[in-house]
Amino acid sequence: MKRVRIYYPLRKTVLLKVASALSSSLASLEQKGILCSFILEVGRLNINAAHKEPLRELSKIQSEALQSINKQFKDKDTVLLHGVTSSGKTEIYIHLIEEQMKIGNKYYTCFRKLLLRPRLLSDWRDILAH
Repeated sequence: MKRVRIYYPLRKTVLLKVASALSSSLASLEQKGILCSFILEVGRLNINAAHKEPLRELSKIQSEALQSINKQFKDKDTVLLHGVTSSGKTEIYIHLIEEQMKIGNKYYTCFRKLLLRPRLLSDWRDILAH
Protein backbone atom coordinates (compact mmCIF):
# COMPACT_ATOMS: atom_id res chain seq x y z
CA MET A 1 0.00 0.00 0.00
CA LYS A 2 1.45 3.34 -1.06
CA ARG A 3 1.26 6.27 1.39
CA VAL A 4 0.57 9.71 0.05
CA ARG A 5 1.29 12.78 2.14
CA ILE A 6 -0.78 15.84 1.43
CA TYR A 7 0.53 19.03 2.94
CA TYR A 8 -2.43 21.25 2.12
CA PRO A 9 -6.03 21.28 3.28
CA LEU A 10 -8.39 19.12 1.26
CA ARG A 11 -12.13 19.53 1.65
CA LYS A 12 -13.90 16.51 3.01
CA THR A 13 -16.52 16.67 0.26
CA VAL A 14 -13.80 16.59 -2.42
CA LEU A 15 -12.03 13.65 -0.79
CA LEU A 16 -15.29 11.71 -0.48
CA LYS A 17 -16.09 12.31 -4.13
CA VAL A 18 -12.61 11.53 -5.51
CA ALA A 19 -12.20 8.42 -3.37
CA SER A 20 -15.83 7.32 -3.82
CA ALA A 21 -15.87 6.80 -0.07
CA LEU A 22 -18.37 7.15 2.74
CA SER A 23 -18.05 9.49 5.73
CA SER A 24 -17.77 6.46 7.98
CA SER A 25 -14.67 5.32 6.06
CA LEU A 26 -12.99 8.67 6.66
CA ALA A 27 -13.96 8.55 10.34
CA SER A 28 -12.35 5.11 10.62
CA LEU A 29 -9.13 6.36 8.99
CA GLU A 30 -9.11 9.31 11.36
CA GLN A 31 -9.52 7.04 14.40
CA LYS A 32 -6.54 4.97 13.23
CA GLY A 33 -4.40 8.10 12.89
CA ILE A 34 -4.04 7.73 9.15
CA LEU A 35 -6.08 10.82 8.39
CA CYS A 36 -6.25 14.07 10.30
CA SER A 37 -9.23 16.39 10.06
CA PHE A 38 -9.66 19.93 11.27
CA ILE A 39 -11.97 22.87 10.88
CA LEU A 40 -10.55 25.66 8.77
CA GLU A 41 -12.14 29.08 8.96
CA VAL A 42 -12.25 30.74 5.55
CA GLY A 43 -12.96 34.46 5.41
CA ARG A 44 -14.08 36.55 2.47
CA LEU A 45 -11.10 38.87 2.65
CA ASN A 46 -8.34 36.26 2.28
CA ILE A 47 -5.80 38.57 3.92
CA ASN A 48 -2.21 37.90 2.94
CA ALA A 49 0.12 39.41 5.53
CA ALA A 50 3.03 39.49 3.09
CA HIS A 51 1.17 41.71 0.62
CA LYS A 52 0.47 45.29 1.50
CA GLU A 53 -0.11 47.99 -1.07
CA PRO A 54 1.31 51.46 -0.43
CA LEU A 55 -1.21 54.16 0.33
CA ARG A 56 -2.38 56.19 -2.62
CA GLU A 57 -1.22 59.77 -2.66
CA LEU A 58 -3.91 62.22 -1.59
CA SER A 59 -4.92 65.14 -3.79
CA LYS A 60 -4.29 68.67 -2.54
CA ILE A 61 -7.89 69.02 -1.33
CA GLN A 62 -7.80 65.62 0.39
CA SER A 63 -4.51 66.52 2.10
CA GLU A 64 -6.01 69.78 3.35
CA ALA A 65 -9.06 67.89 4.65
CA LEU A 66 -6.80 65.36 6.41
CA GLN A 67 -4.80 68.15 8.07
CA SER A 68 -8.03 69.86 9.15
CA ILE A 69 -9.38 66.61 10.62
CA ASN A 70 -6.15 65.95 12.54
CA LYS A 71 -6.19 69.51 13.86
CA GLN A 72 -9.83 69.15 15.00
CA PHE A 73 -9.07 65.84 16.72
CA LYS A 74 -6.76 67.73 19.09
CA ASP A 75 -9.79 69.50 20.58
CA LYS A 76 -12.66 67.10 19.80
CA ASP A 77 -13.35 63.38 20.01
CA THR A 78 -15.60 63.33 16.93
CA VAL A 79 -15.14 64.96 13.55
CA LEU A 80 -17.56 64.85 10.63
CA LEU A 81 -16.14 64.36 7.15
CA HIS A 82 -18.79 65.46 4.68
CA GLY A 83 -18.56 65.15 0.92
CA VAL A 84 -20.52 64.12 -2.13
CA THR A 85 -20.32 60.65 -3.62
CA SER A 86 -16.93 59.88 -5.19
CA SER A 87 -15.26 62.91 -3.63
CA GLY A 88 -12.43 60.83 -2.13
CA LYS A 89 -13.56 60.45 1.49
CA THR A 90 -12.57 56.78 1.62
CA GLU A 91 -8.94 57.61 0.82
CA ILE A 92 -8.92 60.06 3.71
CA TYR A 93 -10.40 57.37 6.00
CA ILE A 94 -7.67 54.97 4.92
CA HIS A 95 -4.95 57.51 5.73
CA LEU A 96 -6.52 58.24 9.12
CA ILE A 97 -6.69 54.53 9.94
CA GLU A 98 -3.09 54.01 8.80
CA GLU A 99 -1.96 56.79 11.17
CA GLN A 100 -3.78 55.09 14.06
CA MET A 101 -2.33 51.69 13.19
CA LYS A 102 1.21 53.12 13.20
CA ILE A 103 0.82 54.28 16.81
CA GLY A 104 -0.81 51.00 17.87
CA ASN A 105 -4.40 52.17 18.23
CA LYS A 106 -7.41 50.10 17.26
CA TYR A 107 -9.94 51.31 14.75
CA TYR A 108 -13.48 50.46 13.73
CA THR A 109 -14.92 50.95 10.28
CA CYS A 110 -18.60 50.65 9.47
CA PHE A 111 -19.94 50.17 5.96
CA ARG A 112 -23.42 49.90 4.62
CA LYS A 113 -23.88 46.33 3.42
CA LEU A 114 -24.63 47.70 -0.04
CA LEU A 115 -21.08 49.08 -0.24
CA LEU A 116 -19.33 45.80 0.49
CA ARG A 117 -18.36 44.96 -3.05
CA PRO A 118 -15.38 42.75 -3.94
CA ARG A 119 -13.41 45.73 -5.28
CA LEU A 120 -13.83 47.73 -2.07
CA LEU A 121 -12.99 44.71 0.10
CA SER A 122 -9.93 44.03 -2.03
CA ASP A 123 -8.74 47.64 -1.70
CA TRP A 124 -9.11 47.62 2.10
CA ARG A 125 -7.43 44.21 2.36
CA ASP A 126 -4.45 45.25 0.27
CA ILE A 127 -3.94 48.60 1.98
CA LEU A 128 -4.56 47.68 5.62
CA ALA A 129 -3.27 44.09 5.80
CA HIS A 130 -0.64 43.56 8.50
